Amino acid sequence: MLPITLDWQVCPDGVRVDYGRPGEGDDRILYVFRSTRRTARSYDVSDLSSPLVLNFLNSSDTIEKRANFFAAHGMLDRPEDGLRDDEWTSEALGILDNAVRIGPLAEHPERIETLNDLLRTSLTIHLGFDYLGPDQAKRMVLRPHSLFDLMCAEVAMAAEVNAVLTSCENCSKLFYTGHLTGRRSTARYCSDRCRAAANRRLSGSQEGGRNG
Repeated sequence: MLPITLDWQVCPDGVRVDYGRPGEGDDRILYVFRSTRRTARSYDVSDLSSPLVLNFLNSSDTIEKRANFFAAHGMLDRPEDGLRDDEWTSEALGILDNAVRIGPLAEHPERIETLNDLLRTSLTIHLGFDYLGPDQAKRMVLRPHSLFDLMCAEVAMAAEVNAVLTSCENCSKLFYTGHLTGRRSTARYCSDRCRAAANRRLSGSQEGGRNG
């Protein structure tokens, strides 16, 4: 499995949401870096324990959560002016949500064509080399063009290892199970915190039943 690497930038001052002026023909929602300052951010993806693609899908149900994602991880692509409108964000969400829900490819060859079509029209990536570790060992890597492309590559990685998309029984967040995810295929919760919360709720209901 080739690692996926991306050198990216975030704004240390965060991201704000600007609203257009509908009366003036501008009804856009804009995500804007709060300043011209930038901090380098590097991604080196070699597993699916905490994929950005699911982080993005899980944190994008409101405009404010989307802005928080961009503040933490940077914009989806490379806007030179440091802003991006919500139309592109919504389109990206739709593409990625459709892609992750295609599911494992094992024993489902018809899914391969569907996923290939999505990746062919959405993904820009190239091969490269870098050096890793104290011995500066050479390795081949996949280099996406943007954060959005990195997330598409994560979807492809999940398909290759037949990771299964699962919804947490406690908080409903999406997560992967199986190979390279750090979770068993039978996992029902996205984290130990959610497992503990579910157990507390179950214990409380059982206690209430006995008292009743």
